[in-house]
Amino acid sequence: MWNLILVNKDKSLNMFILDFFKQNNKIENKDVSNKTLLYKGAYKYGHATYEYVNSKYFRIFNGKFSYKYTYQTRTKTKGEEIVAGNYTNNKKTGLWEYKCHEKNMKRNLKVEYIDGIQSGVYEYCRKGGFYEFEHDDNETYISTVMKNGRPVGKLKAFICNSMVVGECDLSGYPDGTWYMDMANDKKHLVCYEIWNHGLLDEYYYIDTTTGNRYDEKMDIFVKIECFIKYECYPIESIIKKGSTRWHGDIISR
Repeated sequence: MWNLILVNKDKSLNMFILDFFKQNNKIENKDVSNKTLLYKGAYKYGHATYEYVNSKYFRIFNGKFSYKYTYQTRTKTKGEEIVAGNYTNNKKTGLWEYKCHEKNMKRNLKVEYIDGIQSGVYEYCRKGGFYEFEHDDNETYISTVMKNGRPVGKLKAFICNSMVVGECDLSGYPDGTWYMDMANDKKHLVCYEIWNHGLLDEYYYIDTTTGNRYDEKMDIFVKIECFIKYECYPIESIIKKGSTRWHGDIISR
């Protein structure tokens, strides 16, 4: 609010000054409309369509969002990045789908969010390989449920020709028996880790060709973290705005 003291004896000049400050005061205190608007156009490397409301200095994403980027791959073929989801007050909310499709490979990630934090479905699947010599029917995946950015409940994955199965408690700590079957990876090993709410009680692996047991740790979680870091995290990062991203870490005590 302007505080103005008039000392000029010229009434017409005083009226002019008063009118000037009133007009500027109206502009300064003008309320920003909360009407939902629609944007269609360039965004990052591609194009986006999204709903938003204006604030004084920036847009607040609020509603549907979609993004598409078409590019040329290393082999001179067409590739596409497609993202779709919803924002609430600049935070990702509900189910988001991320797709990265090329000629010999299709990668799909589904993530549910609450206030921009992973809470709900977390599913990734890759069909085909990064290189032409990899078979089109090669499938890699991970599936779990997230809560406050941490996996909870059952986790199942097939990564680097190894099947991984385990479970986390409601606080995100590994619990119960985790195993990693590497029999398809020409190593013929099955690895076990026995957890008690984040505390590792026992670990060993079995050579399936001999049946011998070895009390050595094979770091199941390292394999999961590397997989998330190099396959899932980059896709979720196509659109970073309004969310955290899981790095693949599974916490222990």
